[in-house]
Amino acid sequence: NDPGTSTILAQFPVTTDGYAAFLQTYVPGRAFLWWYSASPRWIPEFDHSLGAPLGPAVLKDGVYSRQFAHGAHVTFDTSTNKGTFTW
Repeated sequence: NDPGTSTILAQFPVTTDGYAAFLQTYVPGRAFLWWYSASPRWIPEFDHSLGAPLGPAVLKDGVYSRQFAHGAHVTFDTSTNKGTFTW
């Protein structure tokens, strides 16, 4: 949440769950270095255009939720570490 931070290094697995967690923290205009530490290096969710986030992630009952401009709804459940994408 520090507005002076321009680059963030994050290590999320290249999985649907890891990508969903990453997207809850994504801030337009801020550079992210995503550490690709395992295979695969491509997941089906990368084939969809999300557009810009329509607002910050919302946390309710341990689940982060965020809507994107092209209609995608992404959630990440902190109790199960599972992410979902609804197109």
